[in-house]
Amino acid sequence: MKKCIECGCKEELLVPIYQRGTSCGTEEDYSSKYICEECLDDSLAFGVCTYCGDEGAYSIKDLKDDCCEEHVAELPIIHEDAEDDESGWSSLADHYRDPNHW
Repeated sequence: MKKCIECGCKEELLVPIYQRGTSCGTEEDYSSKYICEECLDDSLAFGVCTYCGDEGAYSIKDLKDDCCEEHVAELPIIHEDAEDDESGWSSLADHYRDPNHW
């Protein structure tokens, strides 16, 4: 039976862990290890890709800005040092963080 590598629980809802070095996970990339969602939320070693969802957990070393290698290119380019423009944005990042633009 499957069990969490962190706490050892044997829940039904375990997230499979992708093999280290996986750029965009598929079922073929699953290792034989699993982690429960609670441990995954607290984990410093594993995380999920923002775009892939919780289909599998990546090593934190395989994620950049919470995205797998394939999806990191889909992140918006944010220039933190942008000048204020006519509308008063201090940067494009502020625009994306504003819930009125979601």
